[in-house]
Amino acid sequence: MLLRSATSAGVSDEQLAAHVESAAQRSEDDRSGQAYVDRAVTLYHRDWWRLANEREMMRLAWTEFFQEYDLFLCPTSSSAAFPHDQEGDRFDRTLPINGGRRLGADQLFWAGLSGEVHLPSTVAPAGLTKSGLPCGLQIVGDFLQDRTCIEFARLMSQELGGFVPPPGYE
Repeated sequence: MLLRSATSAGVSDEQLAAHVESAAQRSEDDRSGQAYVDRAVTLYHRDWWRLANEREMMRLAWTEFFQEYDLFLCPTSSSAAFPHDQEGDRFDRTLPINGGRRLGADQLFWAGLSGEVHLPSTVAPAGLTKSGLPCGLQIVGDFLQDRTCIEFARLMSQELGGFVPPPGYE
């Protein structure tokens, strides 16, 4: 919400009016990607501050985490690489995951986890999936510890061999 709200400054008056109208027509339990966009673009300043304060509390919790650990290793996204689908609206696109379908925008969770609270992260290649597509590991560091993340990625590349293009992309 904070990111989309911050990027909304560039929307035209006509686009803003369309978001206002669309947000007003949505039920409170609508969790679609477009509902989030509409709500973020039309967010009241007081609500933005509430979210910013929540973000600060999360950042402080991460500061405590990094008192004990050097890095946090996590996925780069909710699934391994997948063939791209550019059909339809971005927020309506789905991916096959674990026998079901998930919204493609859900892939952004892991990247947003660190970025939301201003933590540096580096994604390092971690090999290929059974289907030959690349997968990676996200390396998250404490605030301003970008070089620690990058160095770990370099060491990981030495051990695992670095990026290997999938078949057909050599």
